[in-house]
Amino acid sequence: MRNIWFVMVLLVTVFLNGFLLAQPPLTIDQKVEKLKTSLDLTEEQTADLQLILRNSEKQAQNIRELNRDDAEAIKVAMADLDKETDQQIRNILTTEQQKKYENVKGSFPPAGGLKNREISELKERLNLTDAQVAQIEPILTSTREQMQELRENRSGDRQQMRSRMQSIIQERDKKIEAILTESQKQEYRKYIQERRQEWGKRRGQWGNENRQ
Repeated sequence: MRNIWFVMVLLVTVFLNGFLLAQPPLTIDQKVEKLKTSLDLTEEQTADLQLILRNSEKQAQNIRELNRDDAEAIKVAMADLDKETDQQIRNILTTEQQKKYENVKGSFPPAGGLKNREISELKERLNLTDAQVAQIEPILTSTREQMQELRENRSGDRQQMRSRMQSIIQERDKKIEAILTESQKQEYRKYIQERRQEWGKRRGQWGNENRQ
């Protein structure tokens, strides 16, 4: 029973913490094609970009394998890799392309980041401004940190833990909605409801599998 409870807590935490992202990450070829179109890349630039992204993916895999038991080390190494990859991409672009890249790169999260995937999806779904993104990012970071702390100290009462999770998410939503326009608030609430429905389906599937 304790193992079942732990798994359920993890599933709930994944939902609350990561929004249960509905869309899978783009493949390298998809990223290259989108950037090629958005930045009007030459064939030579396209080939260089593909090489950069493939090397970045290999390095990210190596980082995860070498630090599989050290989440903090992975986080730091991935952040460094993201910066390095971003700079390599800039180096193959013209000045004009670099300006365009600034506007589109949020749709192409680099190797490391859950944070980048979260904010990229919200930016696209809600049509967030750069100012809104800058305000929302620390809210998501704070939420992840609180959830991480809760997972690491899961010895308490189950009901208290569930209540704490709900409080963290309610506070996150309250802060985010304070930044949004009325139309964005409606879309955000719709988005959250969709994630909850997805969570319900996954929870039901998990329960069915464990009853078989």
